[in-house]
Amino acid sequence: MYKKIGGLMAGLLLPSLAYAHPGHGAGFVAAFVHPFSGIDHWLMMLFVGIWAGRIGGSARWQLPASFLAAMTVGFLLAAGGITIRGIDTGMAAGLIALGVLLAINTTPFVIDKTFWRSARLAMVAAFALLHGMAHGIELNGAQSLSTMGGFIAATALLHAAGVAVAKILRNQPVNFYRALGATLSIIGCGLLLGL
Repeated sequence: MYKKIGGLMAGLLLPSLAYAHPGHGAGFVAAFVHPFSGIDHWLMMLFVGIWAGRIGGSARWQLPASFLAAMTVGFLLAAGGITIRGIDTGMAAGLIALGVLLAINTTPFVIDKTFWRSARLAMVAAFALLHGMAHGIELNGAQSLSTMGGFIAATALLHAAGVAVAKILRNQPVNFYRALGATLSIIGCGLLLGL
């Protein structure tokens, strides 16, 4: 089981070993490729899909939809010159938090399921807002619809891949997901320490 996790994580890490990524050009293709250019982006997007698939039910579309909407808002804010400090730190912290959430996959200290559902959506939206701002900055503030369409399409593809991975892994024991979540959190810690 743990060999599977190690192999999966190694495969995920090979396409992009660099965390810091410079600005990119505008247009659909450049924006579509952009989420794959930094480990922070594609791991977050893939694992939001995996977490959504692991939860199941309406979360399979609600979490990705929340991410896409908030990411778009973040992109538009950054393209308009509105950003916040510590975006990279926040994105690394988001990976740590998502790893923990994937590992526990429960309603921690919350009796009201509606509250927990709203809290999940709010957390994902917060992660996404930072990623959207990073996209807006790194894509040189390009405001064209084709640029926006490119990174939204890539993000949706990564979310769908994550949901599909969760479906393939649905019969794995709880310890598998704990190890997977812990690995994601460790990667997030590594990125945070490397800032």
